[in-house]
Amino acid sequence: MKFNRALLLLSTLATIYCKETTTEKCVPLNGKEPAHNPYHSSLIQGREVEGNINEIVTFGPPFKPSKNSCGKVKGLGGSKITCKVEYSENHTTIFNEFIPDDRCYDLSYVLPINLSDVNVWECTTSDNEVYYKKNIVTKSMINKTLLLKECDQKLTEEPIIPNLNDFYYDYKPNKNTFLNTSKYLKPNQYITSLDKEYSFGLLSSGELVLCYGPKVDDKCERIWTNGMNYIPKVINNKKINYHFKLHLGENGHLYVTAKHIFADSPKDRKEYVIWDSLPKDLPYKVGYSDEESSYNLYIDNEEIDYPLVKVIDGAGVEILKINSDFKYEGYSFLEEYDRPLAFDIPKNKKKLN
Repeated sequence: MKFNRALLLLSTLATIYCKETTTEKCVPLNGKEPAHNPYHSSLIQGREVEGNINEIVTFGPPFKPSKNSCGKVKGLGGSKITCKVEYSENHTTIFNEFIPDDRCYDLSYVLPINLSDVNVWECTTSDNEVYYKKNIVTKSMINKTLLLKECDQKLTEEPIIPNLNDFYYDYKPNKNTFLNTSKYLKPNQYITSLDKEYSFGLLSSGELVLCYGPKVDDKCERIWTNGMNYIPKVINNKKINYHFKLHLGENGHLYVTAKHIFADSPKDRKEYVIWDSLPKDLPYKVGYSDEESSYNLYIDNEEIDYPLVKVIDGAGVEILKINSDFKYEGYSFLEEYDRPLAFDIPKNKKKLN
């Protein structure tokens, strides 16, 4: 009997313990200050937003209309099919759909195009572990399109995010067209646009540039620069290797690090941030990321006649955009350490107090 009671007690304690350890407390990150809002306007660079910064376009979930003149088709590759879709007696739409190949396709479904908000939550477990999660809330439908679905393809109830979907489809399979948080770029390493017309990366001087052409080097024609072209390669007749690196941080910041920048410790091997996409008083996490969807940097010129360097977060929100018209150089951190540098900063580059 005592043994059974002991088992019952242990079982009860284990149940209570499990409930406690799996308990989470979540708070929405939508405050008025950037420390409590990853989509605060002060954290987003290069975007002119009419609505909410966290507003995105989403597709889905798909649905079957009341009537549809099209259904399953096969062996019609290269053809264009006209589908008459009725949603109600007074609402009819005509879709012209191109069939890419001879496989079986089901054209029975319509895909809503919605305006949605990304909401980010900061959660804490009973073990004080902090993690983030998101939910996407549909606000309104702005359009519809016919869904070209393979016959054996399963439908998903999850919203499709075009920004992320297009990025993973177009850029992920192509080498050197993007940078994520797991890698960094050294001088004369770079990312390119899909058509190789533009490139983005560090020069040997540590200057961050967007260039015409398929590679970044000291001779490339520059479209944009962060202006940090004054760090000398030689000091006292000695060539200095600063070990410059371009990173995309886990907090959504784009930043450059270097070594050997201080006069009082020239052999210091520690990496220091010398440039950041945001000022030092805004060290906060920008946007959303998780283990499955992190930040990505790439050059977009697919539907425009000029290049846009973009950082998108794990929810498909554009949190940084750089182009030639954007009067923005980012933020030098060289003066923030309050230590004597191994070189001088030009007066026109010094921070105004």
